Amino acid sequence: MAVVVFELAGSLGGTLMAAVVFGGLQTAAPEGQVAQTMALGSTFLQVAALAGAPLGGMLGSYLGLRHTLGIALVLAVVSLAPQNLRWALARWSVDSPKRDAT
Repeated sequence: MAVVVFELAGSLGGTLMAAVVFGGLQTAAPEGQVAQTMALGSTFLQVAALAGAPLGGMLGSYLGLRHTLGIALVLAVVSLAPQNLRWALARWSVDSPKRDAT
């Protein structure tokens, strides 16, 4: 039962991450370039998954699961730091809506 709950929680987390990432990309994309931005974002996520799977496996084999998960946590915090800093400087508000250049 615990494995099923773990799998469902992981799926929920992945779904939420995809919704947040692609929702943010759509709002940040310049007018007329939403499709290109979404395709590039999707490609980056897939390349990261392809590169991370063997790297995580090698680290897990050499360092053990606990240290590998610790490294993954540090990398996640470091990679999210610029976005969190940006949000903090904007007082945690959403980006302003796009304005027409008319």
